[in-house]
Amino acid sequence: MNRILPNALLLTIVSVGLIGCGYHLVRAGVAGSITEIEIGAVEAPDLDESSAVRARSRLRSQIKRRGTPALVQTSTTELTAIVSAPTRAVIGFGENGVDSVQQTGVKVELKLSRAGHVFWTSGPVTGEQPLSVGGSAYETENSRKRAIEYALDAALDAALIKFYQASITPEARS
Repeated sequence: MNRILPNALLLTIVSVGLIGCGYHLVRAGVAGSITEIEIGAVEAPDLDESSAVRARSRLRSQIKRRGTPALVQTSTTELTAIVSAPTRAVIGFGENGVDSVQQTGVKVELKLSRAGHVFWTSGPVTGEQPLSVGGSAYETENSRKRAIEYALDAALDAALIKFYQASITPEARS
């Protein structure tokens, strides 16, 4: 008990000291090496235009929410995204044998480049969402669109987590 209190006090003092000098354990990675980026092309060739717009908007809002790196209109560092066609797999059937539960998946890959040279990629990241299929064609189509949107959001969020956890130094890889 006597050793725990001094160790806890020392840890608290060191933590406060590090935070006070601007060092943040949470922001290790991209935040320290990339100060500003521009969101470039978001390619979603197999989806409708609204999916590409949604992906671009989500990237912008998530990066703005974190506050770093700064989003600018023109930068030497560009973040682009490629969204692949959604996949579907039946994972179960309803009691009537007709209605089904499907798993919808969307793959996203983020790329960071400078002067046309890609120096970081998230690799393909998949977001998935279950989808209940049954009822009218209108209900099924709306459910399918929502499932794709949720899967896209999940994939973008997972790719951005990789982005913020990465130790990215474009100068070292050029």
